[in-house]
Parts: sequence; structure tokens; C-alpha cells
Amino acid sequence: KCRGLDHEAIIRDPDNQIWLGLTPALIKAIRRFTPVQDRDALLLYIMKKSPLMRIRGHGSYVTFEFSSDGEYKPLDAIRKWAKKNAGPATVLNIVNFVSGHFTAISVLPHQLKKVVSLRAQQ
Repeated sequence: KCRGLDHEAIIRDPDNQIWLGLTPALIKAIRRFTPVQDRDALLLYIMKKSPLMRIRGHGSYVTFEFSSDGEYKPLDAIRKWAKKNAGPATVLNIVNFVSGHFTAISVLPHQLKKVVSLRAQQ
């Protein structure tokens, strides 16, 4: 539902804010960020304050960005997405801003099952 070219515009749209289940306090906080100028700060803030994941497609690779103390739910969501949408040549870049962990993995069934924690990939 919230697809588009610009993640900032998507998150600033009141209909999307409601659809995503953002709290009234979070919606109010969004207004403190100057459009365009504070784009990156806003997107990081939103990911830290809500259970949202940013997904960016780049042709043969897809980047998943989130902020989470726990990694099981985000990784489960990524696995589900990959099973439905990715082919064997797709590379997944997975970034957790809380832990600072990053991993890149190709979408092969045996590899995807091994990604139980980003910490194990370090």
C-alpha cells in the first residue's frame, strides 16, 4: 500500500500514517522535522520509534533497514518477503541500526535458513 519513490513523502502522508498504525505522538513528532532537509534523520527516527522496516529495491539486490533490539521478527519478515518475491540471483542487504549489524546474503533456500541472527554473520 505504501509504495512510492520517496520514503519521506510516504511517511508524511496522513493516510499512510494511519494505515501504518503510527501513534498520535509519533505523527506529531514527524512535524518537527523539516521536509527534505531532515529526511535521513526523520527516517531513522521513525524506524527507531516504531516497528517499521524500510525496503529499497535496487535491481538485483534489495536493502532492508530497521531498528530493533531483537532480530527474530525482522528476519522472519524478510524471509517471508524473500520466499514470495525474490529469485535465486537476488541479494539481500540487511541492516539493523540498533545493533549496527549488516549482512548481505543471496537468496538461496539453504542460505536463508541459516540467517537466524545478524550477529552470527559477523
